[in-house]
Amino acid sequence: MPAAAPAAVAVPAAVLSVAPVAALPMPLPMPVAVTAPAPLPIAVSAAPPSIPTALPTQPSSGAITGVSLTQRLDAWRARVKIDGRQEGSGPLRFATRDNWRDAVALFAKNPDARAFEREGAVPARIATLLTRMELASSFAVAIVHLYGSYLQGDPGISRVALARVLDGNWLEALGQGELARRGVADFSSHMVGLMPGVLRFLDERVPHGSVARGSADETLVAGEPHALVVDAAVWADASALAQHAAATVGGTWLAVADKMSGAAVEAAALDARLAGAGLIVAGSDVAVVRQVAGLDQLAIVAVVDAALATAAGLRIL
Repeated sequence: MPAAAPAAVAVPAAVLSVAPVAALPMPLPMPVAVTAPAPLPIAVSAAPPSIPTALPTQPSSGAITGVSLTQRLDAWRARVKIDGRQEGSGPLRFATRDNWRDAVALFAKNPDARAFEREGAVPARIATLLTRMELASSFAVAIVHLYGSYLQGDPGISRVALARVLDGNWLEALGQGELARRGVADFSSHMVGLMPGVLRFLDERVPHGSVARGSADETLVAGEPHALVVDAAVWADASALAQHAAATVGGTWLAVADKMSGAAVEAAALDARLAGAGLIVAGSDVAVVRQVAGLDQLAIVAVVDAALATAAGLRIL
């Protein structure tokens, strides 16, 4: 008997219905690294930006307009009367000029001893000082430098500055030479300056005391001690004393009738020497009489009592 066909199996409809398969997503591409562009550098200015401003249409008060450098130099030369001198050629020519003090003051600001020597001249007033103080011409540059610093308002110059213009002469710069010995310069402080009597002479001020000139030349010898006996009224009056000496002895005399001390006698002796005059001092004690008698210049002691002069060993005129 033939085999029977298998019976059909009933499958539920729910099983036979297949849900549609959702579409699988496509794979995403791999990320690509993107480099951001580098930022542009920012320019930084060291100075703040300039703000344009309108230029003034008129010059401000006091402004110099339309004056060239050459015109300014010409004006400066006119003020000091350089007369076309080259600024770097050394000191100004002040031997015969009215403005010699301008030149001396300018030289003191930039002293140059070599250029001074090349100039070959000194102011007439300083030349007279050198002659009357019996100083060599080599001291002219030192006097110019010292006086120029005074004109500039300085208290003096340093010792090294003085040595430099004197070709390294440290004996003079340290107060051990002729400038100190003759009482021309003051070395009592760290700055060297001219003595007051020298400044009075260079300033052309009248010296202390009274000056009188006789009609005849004096015949006395400097350094020899002399005395002149006068009455008390003449002895106490500097003007009368100077006139009495000029009439009796002749020549030019500077008289001092104040009570004298050691320093005052030295100052009076310097004034008399610079004035080109002899010195006559009203002496009242032996110490002053002997000091005047010991001066190495033309000097007379005026006394009321002849015994005072005799005690000091003076020759009575």
